[in-house]
Amino acid sequence: MKNNPSEQKRRHYKSLFHGVRFKSAILILAILTSAASCSNDNSPNPGCRTPEQALADYSSFLNSISSMNDVPTSELIESVKRWRATDDSVANSINIANQISENDSLPQRYFQIRDSIGGIFIKMVDSRTRSFSDYLQCVRTLNYTRLDSVTLDMVKSVRKFYDNVDRLPVFNSTNRETIQYYEYLLDTTLKNGFKTPKDLFKFLEEEDRTFRTFLCHLPTMGEIPLTAVRDSTKRVLSDIITLSYDENFPFNAKETLVILTMRNNRRLIQNASQCVTDIENKKISAGDQSTAYLWMLLQLWVSFDSFAFALLDENQFEAMEDIAGSLPAIFERLKGAEFPVEPSLLPNILIKTWISQL
Repeated sequence: MKNNPSEQKRRHYKSLFHGVRFKSAILILAILTSAASCSNDNSPNPGCRTPEQALADYSSFLNSISSMNDVPTSELIESVKRWRATDDSVANSINIANQISENDSLPQRYFQIRDSIGGIFIKMVDSRTRSFSDYLQCVRTLNYTRLDSVTLDMVKSVRKFYDNVDRLPVFNSTNRETIQYYEYLLDTTLKNGFKTPKDLFKFLEEEDRTFRTFLCHLPTMGEIPLTAVRDSTKRVLSDIITLSYDENFPFNAKETLVILTMRNNRRLIQNASQCVTDIENKKISAGDQSTAYLWMLLQLWVSFDSFAFALLDENQFEAMEDIAGSLPAIFERLKGAEFPVEPSLLPNILIKTWISQL
C-alpha cells in the first residue's frame, strides 16, 4: 500500500512552514507530488513562476470560484480537482524559492488564500442539499489513495476468498441457535489462536456464514443478549492485529490491515442491505428498534475512510448505490427514530469532511 504522494509533500511543507498558524482547518488540501522543471526556452511550465506570481495566480483562482453558488455535485467535484492542481502548482513554486524563513510573509499569504478557498467550498457544498449518491460520486472521483502491487495482489486473493464464501449457504438455525454457535466459534478461536493462513481464513469463512445467518434473524435479535458476541469479536480482532506484528504470523501488519478492512467493508454493506430489506418488508417496529436500524444504516456511511473505499469492488459500490437510492423513502418510514443529526443532512456533512481530508 503506497502512501498518497501528497503525504510526503504535506510533511515537507509542515516542516518548511514551521511556526505558521492559520485561522481555520476546515479544508486542508493535500499537495500532490509533481516534477516541475525549468528549461532555458522560457517554458510556460507553472513551476517556473516566482512565488509572487504563483500567489497571484492562487488569488485569481479564489476570485474565479467566489461567485459560484448552487452548483451540482459534478461541478463541485471538478472545482475541487482544479483546486488540487492549482494548489500543487502554487506550493511547488513557493518551494522553488527555497529561501523561506519563519518570518517570511509568503507562507502566511499562501495559507490565508487556501483557507479562504476552503471556506468557499464549504458554502459551495451547502448551496444545496446533497444525497448519499452525491457523496459516493465525490468519493469515487476524489479518492486519491493508491494501492501498491503487493497490496493489490492481497486484495485480489481476499476477493476470491469471499467469492467462494458467498457460495456457502447460511446455517439452518434459529436466532438463539445462531447466537449460541457464534459464541462457540469465537470462544474456540480465542482458545486455539491462529498459526497458519488456513486457521485465519477458516475462521473468516465460518464467521461470515454465521454473520449472514445472524442477519437473516436480525428483526428478532433485540431480545437476545449479544454482549458476549460483541466482546469476543473485539478480542479475536485484537489478537489478530497483535499477532500481525509477530514475524511468525502468516501475514504482516499491512496484509492483515487489508484482510480486516475488507472483512469490515463486507459486513457493513451486508448489514445495511439487510436493514433496507427488513424496513421495506415492514419487519420492524417503531421506537427503539427503528432507532437501532437507523444507526445500523448510517454506520455504513460514517465508518469508511479513503483506504476502506479504495478496497471496494464494483459490486460493493453498486450495493451502496442501491442503498443510497433507498434511503429517502427509508428515512420517511423511520421518522421519530433518534440520531444526533437529521439523516438527510448527513451527506453534506460527509462531503465537507471528505474534502477537508484531501
